[in-house]
Amino acid sequence: MKIFTSHQIKEIDRLTMCYEPISSAMLMERAASALYGWMAAHISPSTHIVVLCGPGNNGGDGLVLARMLHQNGFWVEVHHLEPVHCSPDFSLNLERLRQLNLHVGAIHDHAPPIASSSLVVDALFGSGLSRPLQGTLAALVEHINASGARVVSIDMPSGMLGEGHRISHPTVRAHVCLTLGQPKLSLLLPEARAYAPRWEVLDIGLHPQALAEVPSPYQMPTPADIGILMRPLSPFAHKGSQGHVLVVGGSAGTMGAALLCAHGASRSGAGLVTAHVPEAALPLLLQQSPEVLSSCGSSIAPRRYTAAAIGPGLGTSDGAVQLLTELLQRASYPLLLDADALNIVAQRPTLWNAVPKGTVITPHLKEFERLFGAAASGYERLQQARCAAQQHGVVVVLKGAYTQVCLPSGEVHINPTGNAGMATGGSGDVLAGLVAGLMAQGYPPEQAAIVGVFVHGLAGDLAAQKLGPMGMNSADIANFVAVALKQLASGRTSSMGQHQRTSQHTHTP
Repeated sequence: MKIFTSHQIKEIDRLTMCYEPISSAMLMERAASALYGWMAAHISPSTHIVVLCGPGNNGGDGLVLARMLHQNGFWVEVHHLEPVHCSPDFSLNLERLRQLNLHVGAIHDHAPPIASSSLVVDALFGSGLSRPLQGTLAALVEHINASGARVVSIDMPSGMLGEGHRISHPTVRAHVCLTLGQPKLSLLLPEARAYAPRWEVLDIGLHPQALAEVPSPYQMPTPADIGILMRPLSPFAHKGSQGHVLVVGGSAGTMGAALLCAHGASRSGAGLVTAHVPEAALPLLLQQSPEVLSSCGSSIAPRRYTAAAIGPGLGTSDGAVQLLTELLQRASYPLLLDADALNIVAQRPTLWNAVPKGTVITPHLKEFERLFGAAASGYERLQQARCAAQQHGVVVVLKGAYTQVCLPSGEVHINPTGNAGMATGGSGDVLAGLVAGLMAQGYPPEQAAIVGVFVHGLAGDLAAQKLGPMGMNSADIANFVAVALKQLASGRTSSMGQHQRTSQHTHTP
């Protein structure tokens, strides 16, 4: 599924109107119908609904929604900004609304009263806003946020600008954002978390040809996409045909990182896993993961490995630098660099020259900053990651909510699975082992990263469903990888990620 910027949505709307053909007013009716369907399913008719409308088409959507709610017995009042220049569709629907027995007020210098028991529909500005709100408009947003009322924003919370801006100005804090047509890139960036923690895409019938024609480097994989990439097991498969993963990591105090990485690799479907760890870790490895082979020492014996994950718990000692350098120079198989392997490269940038093309790197935010510098916003960081993937010819897996998989081609796959319960030590180690295990089985690094990140998040979702997100740990994630793989292979998963899951948990006002 493509992800579009706020500017691209206007072009998709225009093409949809051309290809159907359909008027802009009718497209607005269609959008409002989708909004009304959601409201009717989630909101009690006895709830006091305050619809606040801006002068553009986002406000027009709010006016049509208010008309539909009123005509179906909901308790609605409407306020719109005035005097301002209004879009033609806004003016048309304002006149239609005034013909009904419904209170329609104009917002001048003072915001309308909002009770904490009310539901506010934020239809002020949406995704078309190009500059920060000031004066009366900024005060209106602050009034909404201070009211204590629950807020449903249409398309995007008012005040949220395009993708390249850090949010440092008044912005509506929505409880739910109902975004129209396709996910917006802005909603997937860290800055949006405080303003749109829950969002859901509403289908408004955008024309398939319009969606196909507008190019975007941003994609969000679906379960069907992942199912297509997954490789079925041959009935003649054996451990020698399913790949051999080498995990290099562990040091005093961080042995568990390497063991969790090996555990993730063993759950990936790889035939063999060898953990190269300090000798002191061997008894623990045998006790916790008897299926994992072991290796230790200052160098790595040549074996027929088919992929390697390097770095979890490795440390940055001279010995660790030697191991990493040896693998970068001599390995003939795909590599994944994580944790301390990335810290070593950050300390010795000349090592980039030795990193093979196609290597997967899996930094969290701090590791990413050490490698590439700090960013002023999530959008800027995303562009840094895209640039790094293209410049170095590597796959950058920027971990976090909506993990971003940046490919050397410039494509970005934004992952929809996962939950806050996965914010626990060792979660990234399991991911590193899982992705390396897929590469060991012959998945190209790009596919291994996309599939591995999706499966890892889905395993976390399944663990959270079973155990609850508060108490789950990284071993729980690893233990649900097999279930996630089974669901994806059979096409039975309904997980579409954080936005749909959180919207299902929205309380009815």
